[in-house]
Amino acid sequence: MSNRPSGVLTEADREFLESKGDYYDGENARQKRYQRRRGIRGRITQSLLDFQHIRTFLDDKLRGQIFDEPEKNGAESDTEFRAAIQSLLAWLYLGCREAGIDFEHLLETAVTRAEEDYQRENGGDIVDVEADLDVEVTARYEGVEELGRALEEGTTLAARNIYKIPMVGDIPVDPEKVDTVPFVPEAAQMRPDREKEIVETILRAHLGIEAEAEVVGVADLEGIDIEYGDSAAVSPEDYRGGLADSSDSE
Repeated sequence: MSNRPSGVLTEADREFLESKGDYYDGENARQKRYQRRRGIRGRITQSLLDFQHIRTFLDDKLRGQIFDEPEKNGAESDTEFRAAIQSLLAWLYLGCREAGIDFEHLLETAVTRAEEDYQRENGGDIVDVEADLDVEVTARYEGVEELGRALEEGTTLAARNIYKIPMVGDIPVDPEKVDTVPFVPEAAQMRPDREKEIVETILRAHLGIEAEAEVVGVADLEGIDIEYGDSAAVSPEDYRGGLADSSDSE
């Protein structure tokens, strides 16, 4: 159990999200799961709405202390703080993409206004700001034979390569030759056992491999990373492999 203070999520919320669906059991389990999810949705929405006030009324000194000294405000390290910002941006992008919201326009407008504010607050020149976000996704896969061979030989893989398997299609691998699949985790904010479950589900659902995934921790990936051209990695959050508790998705 984490000793981290509550933020948007309470400690119970975090435990619930990290659980495998058995956080609640008994007669009213489904109703309790629904209420917990509804509460999480509401708190996240209200927290996002709070940023109208945070941006407008929080003074510059407090903002600076949050970003300059994250360890003094509850973060374990600057690295954890930066990883959390990256997760937030990725989550916002994915949510907007799924909902049909123009994330590119939102981000470009936000950066433009922020840069104008920065110049004005710091005595800079009057400026014209042009921000441009250009996202290109190219499905171009190479190295599938190397991936199949790595799986058969038990070579440690970067998790991001395993997350691409659902998009690759046919991979030349003999499931009978794969006993364990050691991998280096991709998601800094995800529990290792949860990521292990996702990897095993991908292997089973897309390659017919009933093997145990083995988390080997953070390691030097030089020499063991199999690239697939310029395609973007698929994050654990992007994968929908039947792990969600769809019966309680209200």
